[in-house]
Amino acid sequence: MRSAIGNLTPSGAPDTSDSFTIRLIFLGLLTILVLIFFGRFLFTGRFFLLRDLILDFYPTEQFFRTHMLAGHFPLWNPYSGAGEPFLSSIENAVFYPPNLLFLLIKVPQANVILSSLHVLLAAWGVWLACRTWRISHAGAVLAATAFAFSTQTVTRLEFFAFLCGYCWYPLIVALYCRWIRRGSLKRFLMVVFAMGMQFMAGYPEAVLFTGMSLSLLGVFFGGVRWRMGSGWYSAVKPLAGLAGISALSLMLCAVQLLPVLDLFAFSKVDEMGPALDQASFHPLMALTTLFPYLFGTAGYAGKFWSPSSIEFWLTTCYVGILPVVLCLTALWSRLVGGRGPAQENNDDLITRFRTETLCLLLIFFLLYVMGKFTPFFPLLYDAFPLIQFFRWPTKALMCVAFAVSCLAGIALDSMKFRRERRLSATRRWLADRLPVVACFLTACFMVLCLMNRGAFGKWLLHRFFFLDLVQVEFAERIPWALLVDQACIFIGMMLAASVLLLGMFSKQRRFQAMVPWGTVIVVFLDLLLTTYPLLPSSDMEIMKNKGPFKEAIKEMSTNATFIRPNTQQYLYGIENETLLRQARDTFAGNWSLADHVHNSQRGFILQNYGELLRLYHSEDIPQDSVVRLEKILGIEFWVDAPLTQDYFDEGDIHRPSFKKIRDIGAPARVVGGVKAMPTRQDLLLNLVQRFWDRSTMALATEEVIPLINPSLVGHYGKVRHLILRYEEKNNQLNIEVLSDTPGILVTTDTYYPGWEATVNGSEVPVFQTDGAFRSVSIPAGRSVVEMKFRPRTLIPGLIISLTALTLSLFTVVRGRNEPKW
Repeated sequence: MRSAIGNLTPSGAPDTSDSFTIRLIFLGLLTILVLIFFGRFLFTGRFFLLRDLILDFYPTEQFFRTHMLAGHFPLWNPYSGAGEPFLSSIENAVFYPPNLLFLLIKVPQANVILSSLHVLLAAWGVWLACRTWRISHAGAVLAATAFAFSTQTVTRLEFFAFLCGYCWYPLIVALYCRWIRRGSLKRFLMVVFAMGMQFMAGYPEAVLFTGMSLSLLGVFFGGVRWRMGSGWYSAVKPLAGLAGISALSLMLCAVQLLPVLDLFAFSKVDEMGPALDQASFHPLMALTTLFPYLFGTAGYAGKFWSPSSIEFWLTTCYVGILPVVLCLTALWSRLVGGRGPAQENNDDLITRFRTETLCLLLIFFLLYVMGKFTPFFPLLYDAFPLIQFFRWPTKALMCVAFAVSCLAGIALDSMKFRRERRLSATRRWLADRLPVVACFLTACFMVLCLMNRGAFGKWLLHRFFFLDLVQVEFAERIPWALLVDQACIFIGMMLAASVLLLGMFSKQRRFQAMVPWGTVIVVFLDLLLTTYPLLPSSDMEIMKNKGPFKEAIKEMSTNATFIRPNTQQYLYGIENETLLRQARDTFAGNWSLADHVHNSQRGFILQNYGELLRLYHSEDIPQDSVVRLEKILGIEFWVDAPLTQDYFDEGDIHRPSFKKIRDIGAPARVVGGVKAMPTRQDLLLNLVQRFWDRSTMALATEEVIPLINPSLVGHYGKVRHLILRYEEKNNQLNIEVLSDTPGILVTTDTYYPGWEATVNGSEVPVFQTDGAFRSVSIPAGRSVVEMKFRPRTLIPGLIISLTALTLSLFTVVRGRNEPKW
């Protein structure tokens, strides 16, 4: 007779030799849960109204769609700053195969579908990992549900690239453990392909945490094999295999990796580092695994009072109350009851040490996410320089959520089979009753917090949970109603946990068999209700730019560049459609990129251009230098769209306005020559000097002087010229100019390696002048200048990736047949 816990072997352990039909059934079950969870988006035409998603990812995806449908790869983005590589910015994920869906469906709906599919991928990956550890079907579905619909996953929907990388993590862990169990070449290549997809998804931090997890597993299982006397080869194999997996997956991703590495030397990445004051997980915030809104909710000032973080998404890790209770039960059961039937007398190390493996991941990443609150992260930071490139250690909560969810699945099995173990009466009583008593007492405590209009609960928030961080004038904006709703859910879940835990020991086998699946349903409903406030929605209307700014920009200048304050960027979890409409109309975030207008203050600005922009905003330079920098940067007008104090106090939204700064002239100019500067610092100092005339000469460092026509070096003077045509399109810039004498054509586009130029059909070198911009030498008369961007690492990367892919596929096809999993 088939048990609800799973098919049982003669030893009492769940059997994981699933047939294709069994796998299809549970994949279908998880698919149904995903469709229910995202049904209000998938079947209504609405989409996620989340801050970074609508301000950054939607316009970037629209830019990708527009170029690809026009038959051109999006290599260069001319609209952010003074231009920057689009392909090399890894979050754009140009080569990530699922992103091809943006070519078939409108961006918002495609984003919803892809997000749902990635959440399904996460659920399937957790299920496969649990089956790898011989966890029952019910336990595997419970773990998959807890992880896939947790607040950790749902808040990642705002950061599409991270969501895509995040959702590959469980599958990679599962495949790696299966390869350790039986090291076949095909399994090795499956891990390689999965890691390659995760990297191509566009979020290196997710790859970092995956690498950390696999390294921990490799060291652990290598050490176990060594202690068991399996020999040095068997002990080294997990880590050696991981090195090979990493190397081959990087080769597969070379087409994306090499352009990204090329960007490092020219970007502002080296200025970033861990933001420990804003992204360290305070130990008290571990209680949010039971009560997710204990420190408020995502929203405006006065709604979130975390002791360390400014962002809700950084510190939330709610996988449901029942999974947390079950996880603690699994750990308690392991202490008092020993191993379960699936682990006792089992020669399979993956299954035998499954609890220890998950506890290792849980403890390591809990210490990691605490950042400055323990000495652990600073030690890692000093020992591994790679970590210094990543800002938010709390993003590793994805690994914590995975470990807790899988331990909850183990708990179902451990309770089911506890009575089959040889335990003393005292230990059995503790193992059976203590978790139930703990749940019941916790529910009673929450009832006490709600009594007398929540007086005791509010006192606790003020006394122990940093509610005093909220400014007095914002206290009325504290989401008391949401806190009360969550407290009621908490009480209900704790009482349900008590009943279900007792039900596992019922003498009625039918009732006992229904309990695990009842647990799955309760957990799903808990997460569905809890995460609902985190997913505001909207329709396509908000995507349309109906404001006056786009037309005003085009009327003022065909190549205008503008500055817009970033005030609105700091709001999270925006539900106010009027506010986002305003952000859309003022080209907040990356919308200038999608609407083909220039914004000097957004995007992944290159380092040299960023230095000029900082000079422009500096208060230490004279006003006439500010005017000069405006002309160099091409800044023509300012859009004023700040949020004032009135918004936080009363909700009033001030309508934006715009004003023209000065006439910047043509987007390109011809000067009589170039002046050599010994160092870049000397060049920057000369840019702000009163005696420098940008109409007579350009400034360049000595290293680029060999690229310039010698007759133009050290020669200055005004050149009579006329820009006849200036055209940006499809990764190239075309300029037609009429000049009386030879000179230097200086554009307002950023210099970056990979730009090639021809003047009247003849190749000429492209060099950098005035601190950041592309220039070429031109002769007298009429000149047709064509500049094309061809990333210097694209072709080598493509060759490496195709070679690695071809060899891998050839190996899979020609490999020996292996038994099914």
